[in-house]
Amino acid sequence: AQPAPVVRRLSHEEAVNPAGHVVEGGRYLVDPEDLQRGDNIRRDLRVGADFLETVRAHWVVKDIDVYVTLTGLVVLDGHRRHNAALALHLPAVPVRVVRVDDEAERIASQLMVNDEAEHCNSAERADAIQQLVLLGVPAQDLHRRGIRGEEVAAARAVASAPEAVRQAAVERPQIDLVGLGHLAELATDALEDSPVVAKAVADAIERPDQVEHIVARARAEAEEERILADKRAELEAQGIRAFEDAREWSLYDKGQRLDSLVDDHGEVLTEATHSSCPGHVAVVYPAVTWEGDQRKVTGTR
Repeated sequence: AQPAPVVRRLSHEEAVNPAGHVVEGGRYLVDPEDLQRGDNIRRDLRVGADFLETVRAHWVVKDIDVYVTLTGLVVLDGHRRHNAALALHLPAVPVRVVRVDDEAERIASQLMVNDEAEHCNSAERADAIQQLVLLGVPAQDLHRRGIRGEEVAAARAVASAPEAVRQAAVERPQIDLVGLGHLAELATDALEDSPVVAKAVADAIERPDQVEHIVARARAEAEEERILADKRAELEAQGIRAFEDAREWSLYDKGQRLDSLVDDHGEVLTEATHSSCPGHVAVVYPAVTWEGDQRKVTGTR
């Protein structure tokens, strides 16, 4: 079906007080300065030089969807086109008046429109889904709008994820929401500023089709990292300097292993009998077992 013809151009007074001047489904020309931007689920409208040149040459071709409020016409879909029109000082843009009943409807409509155009990255999709959940939209309504249960769980994880995880979605839009959720859960469970997480994010940006495998491998490394950190903290609370790797502090130049020392009775020192000493230092290693070719950290030594 062809779009309805443009009815007319709205004056400034009609645009800022549209009740009674526009009808649902009607198409109008409006000064972009008279449109209210409205909230948008996309954080970055990505109005680049190429897009601006296209709008400069052809003006805004596709209608900007707007809805009526007591204070004027608010942009629902078309924020990027609206932004470009403002930047280029266009005198008018085509709009289509649509109906939006509530905040959840606005977010859901933007989400579906952006998904169709593939303009919404995974972090932005996560924000939109989380907002719908917080607004109390039932699970069956989310499903009806094409939102899967695993995406809801992923959106919850992404909502509290470090900025580096969200940035991965910006740099590599091919990472889907479920994959981004796996990265977010990894970051939540790992140590703060974990190099394991940083490497997993970098690997996901480089190989977005292997996010699940990357996260699965990183989980084991992050768990080992946490086990070692917890043991070091425990030792340091006892007044024992602790290191993760002997390369950080040369034992051969500055110390002796316990099993090379004896006490006053000639007994080899152990962790239990070595109660105090000016040097008292521990190098913490993972205790490892193997199940086939699977390496498993069971504790520390």
